Amino acid sequence: MKLIMANEITKTSDNIEDLFNKVSGLIEQARSYVKTSVNTAEVYTKYYIGKYIVEYEQKGNVRAQYGKQVIKDLSKKLTGRFGEGWSADILEKCRKLFVVYSNSATVSRKLNVQEKSATVLRNFKIILNCYLF
Repeated sequence: MKLIMANEITKTSDNIEDLFNKVSGLIEQARSYVKTSVNTAEVYTKYYIGKYIVEYEQKGNVRAQYGKQVIKDLSKKLTGRFGEGWSADILEKCRKLFVVYSNSATVSRKLNVQEKSATVLRNFKIILNCYLF
């Protein structure tokens, strides 16, 4: 994504529409970039929340021996600290997100913290629609 830079505006114009269009375009580009960055951060966050829940439930075992109470307790604590948006249902979806997508070596590699490119997460558009509410 290339943002229009101020030094690219070389001609002065008395046409306010030209100025308006250039400024509007810059604002729209910036908003698009912010939206992509926020979505990427949300995917990482919810994927790793799911990972931490699964790791806690399994406690090193191959299979989990858990009850729904873990997610309910975590939901209460997170809601108390961060407000709404951390229901047991949402945490269960985070868990499911990790379980479904951690089985793919490609996805696990793409979610490597050192590869934080927005383009890497193109394959996760469906996740945003299905799991991130």
